[in-house]
Amino acid sequence: MEKLKQRRNRGLLFLFLKWQLLLFLTLLLLFWCFYQLVSVQLMKKLYLPSPADFLDYEDQLMADDYENITLSHWLDGCLYTVLDGSGTILYRSDETLPEQFSAVQLQCIDGYDSESYLVISRLEGWDGRYFISERTRDEDYEKIGKFCILDEQYNILRGTLFGGTTRLTQTEIDFINGVYGRDYTVSKLDFENSKGEPRTLVLFSPRVDLSQFEQTLINSDRLWLLLIPVFILVLILFGLLVANRLRHYLLPLNAAILGLPQNSTVDLSFYSGPREFAELAQNFAHMTVQLAAAQEEKRRMEQERMQMLMDISHDLKTPITVISGYARAIQDGTVPRQEVGQYIDLICRKAGEVSALADSFFAYCKVTRPTFRAELQECDAVEYLQEYFGARYEELELAGFRPEFSFPDTPLPCMLDRTLFRRVLDNLVSNTIRYNPEGAMLFCSACEEEGMIRITFGDDGVGIPEPIADTLFEPFVVGDDSRGKQQGHGLGLAIVRQIVALHGGTVCLIRPPQHGLHVEFCIRLPMV
Repeated sequence: MEKLKQRRNRGLLFLFLKWQLLLFLTLLLLFWCFYQLVSVQLMKKLYLPSPADFLDYEDQLMADDYENITLSHWLDGCLYTVLDGSGTILYRSDETLPEQFSAVQLQCIDGYDSESYLVISRLEGWDGRYFISERTRDEDYEKIGKFCILDEQYNILRGTLFGGTTRLTQTEIDFINGVYGRDYTVSKLDFENSKGEPRTLVLFSPRVDLSQFEQTLINSDRLWLLLIPVFILVLILFGLLVANRLRHYLLPLNAAILGLPQNSTVDLSFYSGPREFAELAQNFAHMTVQLAAAQEEKRRMEQERMQMLMDISHDLKTPITVISGYARAIQDGTVPRQEVGQYIDLICRKAGEVSALADSFFAYCKVTRPTFRAELQECDAVEYLQEYFGARYEELELAGFRPEFSFPDTPLPCMLDRTLFRRVLDNLVSNTIRYNPEGAMLFCSACEEEGMIRITFGDDGVGIPEPIADTLFEPFVVGDDSRGKQQGHGLGLAIVRQIVALHGGTVCLIRPPQHGLHVEFCIRLPMV
């Protein structure tokens, strides 16, 4: 029962936040609905219909299906009529609309998508005459084309705008001014139906009272002034309520975080806050354990680094001591003349060991550098392996080994750094030669396995001692005398692992090896 009560208490934060959020969203939704309702009514008053609104009825216009056009609420109060190319009326939305339009009347109506339009103005000092001009919209200015001059009775005195017409009517003058009667504005839209036949839609929109339009704009601004403070007030109250409740739950976590840099741990195992914060406390406690493990890992890596430096120093000290001792003996003349050549040969061999160790250590440092990248290029793994072992086949036979290979006839495309991957094969072959007696078999094969290239490399020599099998790919891990008298420096397989990783692959020691082999390495590379 106590656990159930505690679990219920730990869920209160979610319930609290949920109900507070629902309350907040409900208030916002109510205000938003109120705003939308009022806005729609205001926008109806502010919206000025145009023929462009009929583009939403393109299907009906193309099919001459005017009966099925249901005007949207934005076009409330609008009337329209549709004419064909000869001026014959095809449809009227209201019987009060004109039963016919003359060519001059249509010419006087401003077109929605037309580049030219008519402008009428009075000529001052010309006894009340009118000047009508056809103007074309341009980027920076208006270009005046045809024109005509009218007297007070709208008789055309001169001009070329309305060819063949001697007098304009009051309706035509109103059309030029964009009005129809006292209640409507007029505009038109020219289009073609699906058969390519010309059509003209004449739209009559209710005229807007400018004073009413301005008052509607003022009311719209007042609506925003009402909604904004209400929203801010609700948001502040919601934030204060949630913040006050959360502060109580966050105090123990804050104390634990502040104490972390000073290593003063805060026991969070008895934290009794909500479930969400309890999980946060649990994760924080887990993080502190991980930090301690990371510090321990850092200490271990530092010890490994120091051990690596000691191993390098040890591996360098022995041959350098031999070189120094033998060189001094030759210099002091304590070496018999007939043995000087042997001493010099030994010095050269030890110098070669130092050089090989330095080269391997340099290669290991280079490939383990975080900024180092392999220069990959696409190639056939089968062809690459055949070329490599073909070049070393005679060398392996002369060294007393029996090379055996198994490569498929089909190519295995992959991305390789040819120089770096040669180092992989060189190190594996060198280990086989170094640690096995003459007569041992050196084996290599390649195949496709689960979308990857599997390269198997092994031998049937003396095998690998079990104590070092788990750490074989670590730096400076070498076998004992059972692997042979000639010892390596222990960096070869560490370099192999790093180079294979740079290719996006993996390398591992197969235990137990397949039948016929005592050592088996498996390299897996991604195929292209």
